[in-house]
Amino acid sequence: ALVAEVDAAIKGLEYKAADYTAVENAIAAANTELAKGIWTADSAKAVEDAIAAVEYGKNILEQDAVNAMAEAINAKVALLTPAYANYNIVDEAKLAAALVDTSKVTPESYAKVEEAVNAVVEGLYAKDQAIVDGYAQAIYDAIDALEYLKADWSQVDALIAEIEAIN
Repeated sequence: ALVAEVDAAIKGLEYKAADYTAVENAIAAANTELAKGIWTADSAKAVEDAIAAVEYGKNILEQDAVNAMAEAINAKVALLTPAYANYNIVDEAKLAAALVDTSKVTPESYAKVEEAVNAVVEGLYAKDQAIVDGYAQAIYDAIDALEYLKADWSQVDALIAEIEAIN
């Protein structure tokens, strides 16, 4: 009878809830990182999946599993990979600038091309693609605005004058 009473008492025990503080802190840190919007879709999804895998309602006897959930989230956050902007159009614009025959344009107008090239900030994230595209546009705009040197026609004019004098 005593054994039955003890068994009944054990079965009637309510265990203390597991401590989810580490999980909540991991989720908060993960959400802060995700909010930056600079991560590849795959690495961000891995963090989101780790957060979605959290199982609430565990008791103190399952604290190790709860701690493992927090560690899983933190591990995925550590593996977040930045998504960088595509600089191909900027590289093409820089090449176009390099191909300008500087002997045929005014130094002042070519200085504006150089300024546009030097204004490019490398390593921006994909969320800043519009800024990167703007760098390329600025280079192309400066190329389009180049002022070509005026030709020196004085020798041609002199020859024409000589020919006219003969006639």
